Amino acid sequence: MQLYLSLRSLVLEAQTAPSPTGTEVQVKRMLAGRSARRNNEMNQFLNQKLASKIIANITALPDIEIEIITEYIGKNEKVLELGFGNGKLIKELSNLGYSKLHGLDESSIFVNHLKIDKKNAKICLIEHDFISWNEGFEVDAIIAFHFFTSIIDDNIRNIAIEKAFCMLKKNGILIVKSFYDKLDKYIKCVQNDVDVEIFIPEIEKWKNQLANFGFSIEKEFYSRINENKILYIVLRKIKFPLTIAST
Repeated sequence: MQLYLSLRSLVLEAQTAPSPTGTEVQVKRMLAGRSARRNNEMNQFLNQKLASKIIANITALPDIEIEIITEYIGKNEKVLELGFGNGKLIKELSNLGYSKLHGLDESSIFVNHLKIDKKNAKICLIEHDFISWNEGFEVDAIIAFHFFTSIIDDNIRNIAIEKAFCMLKKNGILIVKSFYDKLDKYIKCVQNDVDVEIFIPEIEKWKNQLANFGFSIEKEFYSRINENKILYIVLRKIKFPLTIAST
C-alpha cells in the first residue's frame, strides 16, 4: 500500500490502453492480497501493463519501518507479511538476515515477480486471500502495512484483525501501518473503471479497536508522506483469542 500515492496516475494511464483479454488480466484487485470479500469495484481485473508498473514503482523504504521491525521482531522469529505487493519490505528483511519469512498476497503477478529472483528463494510465498486462508498457521509476528484499512467493510475488517490475532503465538507482535485522520472516512483513490477505496480511521478509535481484540499497544510512531499522515502501531498479543465471527 506504499503505492497508494501513485495509484491515481497509474490507473488513469491504464484506462487509455486497449481492453485486456482474459489471459492478460491477472490482477483481481488493486490492493491485491489484502482482503477476500470487498466491494464489486475491487473485483475488477487490471491489465498486465498496470501490474508491471506497480512492480516497477519501488521506492526506498522509510528508515522508520526497518527500525520498528528490527526493534520488536527478532531475525530468527517466524514472520508473516500480509499483502506484500511489490515485495520491497519482505526482500529487505531477507537481506537483513530474517530467516523465517512468509509473505501472503492474492496476486499471482506479485508472487511470481518475487519467485523469479533466486535471491528470494528462502522466502515462503503464499498466493491466497487472507480471509479464506486456513492453514493452521502460527507465527511470532505479523506485519500488516496498509492491510486492514484497505478493507472497506467494517465486519470483514474485524474478522481479518481477529484472524491475525489468532495466528499469533502468545506475546506475538503485530505491526500495523495506516493513514489516519481526525474522523473516520472512506477515500476513493481512483474512479471510472476501477474504484479503489481505503478506510482512514480516527486515531483514538482505531487504537481502541485494535486493543479490544486482546492486544496491548507497545508503542506508536507517527510519520508523514507529503500531505498524508502515517501511523505505525506495535501491538502485543496478551489475551486468549475470541471466537471469530461469521459474516
